[in-house]
Parts: sequence; structure tokens; C-alpha cells
Amino acid sequence: MTGRKSKYPWKLMLMLYVKGRYTLSDISHIFGAVEGHISKKFAEKGVNARTRGKLSMQVTPRAFPAELHEEIRNVDSSGKLLESIDKYYRNVCLPLKAAEVLRLKEQGVSDREIARKYGIGRTAVGDLRRRFEGYSPVEIRQKVSAIKSHYKKGHDTKQAQ
Repeated sequence: MTGRKSKYPWKLMLMLYVKGRYTLSDISHIFGAVEGHISKKFAEKGVNARTRGKLSMQVTPRAFPAELHEEIRNVDSSGKLLESIDKYYRNVCLPLKAAEVLRLKEQGVSDREIARKYGIGRTAVGDLRRRFEGYSPVEIRQKVSAIKSHYKKGHDTKQAQ
């Protein structure tokens, strides 16, 4: 009797978590999997979960290491999965980063200190600040919450905007 094929690309999901710094929540939204199931699978593979609620500075798909791009192509050669991950990054991860940057700027923290704290470039901090200028961190988080709830329901992000 042969083992049944897994519904989820676990190796890719693990790579996104470890190398791409995506959270369990991010991965569950991208792949439609239950967070607890992902956490359990990762624990079985000896991967410790990160602290819940702690901001994770996810890597933009354009900056993924070659081995991660290769694994994405192995799972889906059409390019739709990479497009989906990129869309999630732009609609959810990037705005959350900006909300954190704006919150810290409101507290008087310098771009250099923010960059050092999150391991991103100082120019990236300035770019995020300018890109989301005029929005409050609360407004950004509310918009992201609406988008995430649409992901949970299996809808496209365009329907939430």
C-alpha cells in the first residue's frame, strides 16, 4: 500500500517560514491550511515556532533565495503560486510593515533604529513611510484585517479592496 500524497507542499511551506520569514498565519492564508495543522507539522520536523504576535519582516518574493524560487517552480511551474505569494506580500505583509514603521516614527524612533531593529535597509524604512504617508497605523491594520478575512473565506484580495 502506498502512502497518500499530501494536500499541501510542506517543504515549500517550511522554506517560506524559515527562509522567507513568513508567519504561520501568512502561510495558512496563502495555502488555505489551518494554522494549528501547519504548526504541528513543523514541530514534527523539529522547527520551533516563533513568538506569536511578534512582527515578522517577510522577504519580498523578488528577493527569495534561489532554492526557494526553485521549490516554488517544483510545486507549480505555471508561475501562479509565485504570483499569489507576491500578491499576498503586497496586500498584507508590506502594509503591516508600513504600519509598524509609522507607529515607531510617531514615537520618535529614527529610520536607522527601525532598520536595525527589523534587519531591513534604512532606505526601505523611508520608502515604506513615504508609500503609506497619510495613513495611520490603525487604518492600515484595519484594511489588512479586511483583506485577511477575505483570504480566509477563499476570496481574491481584489474583492476586499
